[in-house]
Amino acid sequence: MSESQESSSTRLPHTYEEMTPEWMSSALSEAFPGVRVRRVSRSDERIGTSASCRLKIDYDDRGRAGEAPDFLYVKGGFDDNQRKRYWGALQQEVRFYREFAATTPMHIPRCYFAANDDHQQGITMLEDIGTRGVTFGNWGALSVDQVAAELEQLARLHARWWRDLACARAAKWQR
Repeated sequence: MSESQESSSTRLPHTYEEMTPEWMSSALSEAFPGVRVRRVSRSDERIGTSASCRLKIDYDDRGRAGEAPDFLYVKGGFDDNQRKRYWGALQQEVRFYREFAATTPMHIPRCYFAANDDHQQGITMLEDIGTRGVTFGNWGALSVDQVAAELEQLARLHARWWRDLACARAAKWQR
């Protein structure tokens, strides 16, 4: 992803309804040049430290690479209270995907779009990990071997960033 979309004075969508096919085409064009979205439908809305939902994307053109996803997961502040309350978390998630994700030594969803704007919105569009059989947040159902694998990933993550100067820069992320 280019640094140009990290922060923008151009207002990002503040509601799900503002994620029109035209806006989605523009947002996905960095990852999939030439993409043209025909229709966007949403399901599985959730509220946590951001609002999120699963999007089904229908295309007129999947772009030159032809690999634009049929489903993706979008996260952001899609109501006024969330943007005010969670602005720091929204901003940091965008920066994580733009600055750290590529060198993070663990399994994370592929990011198709990540941007902040000057209107307290931060949006990330991620791979819908459910399409490859991954589950999220069901810790009680893990086997001992799965817990061990998770701990190994966390150990790799911490080892990668131990005493790394990039972490000191990241401590200044909040405006």
